[in-house]
Amino acid sequence: MRRELTLLLTVALTVFAALVIGCGTGKRSNMERLLAEADSMNRNYIPFTTDSVMLDVVDYYDRHGTPNERMRAHYLLGCVYRDLGEAPHAVDCYLDAIAKADTTSADCDFHTLSCVYSQMAWLYHQQLLLSNEIEARKQSKHYAYYANDTLNAIYEQGMAAGVYLMINKRDSAELLLCEAISLYHKYDRVQDGLKLSMVLMHLFVDQPNRMPELKQLIEQYDAESDVFDEHHELPPSKRQFYYYKGRFFENTNQLDSAEQYYKKIYHSNMRYVDKNPMYKGLLSVYGKRHLADSIAKYAMLYCMATDSSVIIKDQQQTAQLAASYDYHFYKEQSLENENKAERFKTTLIIVAALFVILVLLFTIAYIRNRDEKRRLEERIRLLRGYSVNERLYNSPIACRFRQMLKENPYRQPNLDEWKELALLIDREIPDFRKKLNVGIHPLGEIEYDVCMLIKIQISSSDIARLKQCTPSYVTQIRKKVYQMLFSKKGRADELDEYIMSLS
Repeated sequence: MRRELTLLLTVALTVFAALVIGCGTGKRSNMERLLAEADSMNRNYIPFTTDSVMLDVVDYYDRHGTPNERMRAHYLLGCVYRDLGEAPHAVDCYLDAIAKADTTSADCDFHTLSCVYSQMAWLYHQQLLLSNEIEARKQSKHYAYYANDTLNAIYEQGMAAGVYLMINKRDSAELLLCEAISLYHKYDRVQDGLKLSMVLMHLFVDQPNRMPELKQLIEQYDAESDVFDEHHELPPSKRQFYYYKGRFFENTNQLDSAEQYYKKIYHSNMRYVDKNPMYKGLLSVYGKRHLADSIAKYAMLYCMATDSSVIIKDQQQTAQLAASYDYHFYKEQSLENENKAERFKTTLIIVAALFVILVLLFTIAYIRNRDEKRRLEERIRLLRGYSVNERLYNSPIACRFRQMLKENPYRQPNLDEWKELALLIDREIPDFRKKLNVGIHPLGEIEYDVCMLIKIQISSSDIARLKQCTPSYVTQIRKKVYQMLFSKKGRADELDEYIMSLS
């Protein structure tokens, strides 16, 4: 009887142990399946919509997993929060994943560790934390080499070079870019090297002494890139290359070719902000040709495209800031049952701070846009004035006045010549006389003559000779006219600047 009871107890314990082990095995199999499914979604760019599953997976592997499994689980949880728009929470998870890795182990999953740093770098980039991004990309490159993933290591080096360019460390950017491009060619990844050479073009395009190198990069891209279609045309997303090619031709004084390539940037359904380089290039070309009408047109278009770019950037920064505060808001909500009064107070402070920051952001954007418009309007006005001044300076009557001053003895202009000069200025600037007669008293004959001579760029000493008076008297007249126009005292050269700006 005792022997039978002992046998029965042994069988019962065996069955119980089998059930426990079976349950444990089933639990692990289920978690492995969920982790693999999350990994597959992440690799196939399928966005996560909830964190509930991955929270359970992380909790399980933190208690039962290996270092590699724990790192992988926390990494994928970070990817979940990345897709949910909770960047600070995602970074926390990535940092947890890094802490879980055992880099001293021979079987450490360096590939996943490299991916963790890479994803963290993208989040830092979105938050404009560029120094943090550089460090993350260095670590991603470092562990990619440990994982024998050379191409990803080169890719991270190229991305780091772009960040150095953003913070204006051009020497560091150039060194990394050249090395990365060389490595791509070494491993027969010519097309990847050509894509990266576009960043190098951006680096060289504003340096006149680098034109030979820029030319070599452009010719190589033209000859070897596989993104051109059968008509050797680029798709819309790659047309930044035309801007670099246009800048090369402009810097080498081939303005017709530069204009042609700037115009090739355009494509249908183009966002206004993407037209910025096209308008910028055309404005520069027409400025060098002194085409006032075209300058005015493209200066305004460039201004509008720049405004659009600023607005989009401010919206992105505002969205990122709001996402950051959302995360903290949700974190405070989780403590609601513990301390309701403290939650209300903290939430109110956060909302108030967010409101103040948003107001400041939009105020700064408004002031910046307004100042930019004013600067461009002033530039347009000066360029228009420059075109008129050039025509007046080169007119026959202005040349005749300058010739009188060279004769020995110099000749005084007669009444007909004064009338011819006045008619020329009235024709070029119909409201010139009206703009000078805005004071209480209209200008006298000598005062108006002095203003006309200033407009055709006769110096004050030569004006004194033409009007048979002293230079000091001419200076007094200029100060007097300035005071009549603006109802305040001013320097003589301030009147000259005002007259030269009239168009």
